[in-house]
Amino acid sequence: MSGGDRIFNVGRQEGLINNVAGDQHVTYAGGERRHRASSVSTFISYRRGDAPGHAGRLYDRLVDRFGEGHTFKDLDSLPAGADYVHVIEDTLKRCDVLLAVIGPRWIDAQRRLYASGDWVRLEIATALQRGIRVIPILVDGASMPSTVDLPDDLRALERRQAVTLSESSWRAQLDRLLDDLDLCPRTS
Repeated sequence: MSGGDRIFNVGRQEGLINNVAGDQHVTYAGGERRHRASSVSTFISYRRGDAPGHAGRLYDRLVDRFGEGHTFKDLDSLPAGADYVHVIEDTLKRCDVLLAVIGPRWIDAQRRLYASGDWVRLEIATALQRGIRVIPILVDGASMPSTVDLPDDLRALERRQAVTLSESSWRAQLDRLLDDLDLCPRTS
């Protein structure tokens, strides 16, 4: 146990508060982890026809680090019967960071990207308009789209520093991203 760790009892559960590089979480018997309330709140925007597996792997690591309540990904976060329009809009209002997962077919969906009802476009444009930090996550060899390929309300995306996650260095690159997310200012 390090100097900042302490054991405590909650009901019948004994827990250990862990302070590791500023990431405070509680580990209970059986390995269950509960994360600190001040964790960064992330929203994952992705195309299901482009990089759903990469978005899923990213989601799993974000949940492990920051907790399920601080990580939004449509298929994993929307309860059955929920009004997804309301949930997505409400979640975007409360998130600290939007992670835009961009694979090699993301820009090929250009016709969709220019449609006013395209959810990926709406999610990213809303975050940019509200001043939410938007981090492009390039996967599967994708490159950053240029402004000429983007609708007007997404052109600021090109000025955002991208993070590349490659299969050969996935863990190291993702660990660095998670450390960067820990330093992001919280909106709530």
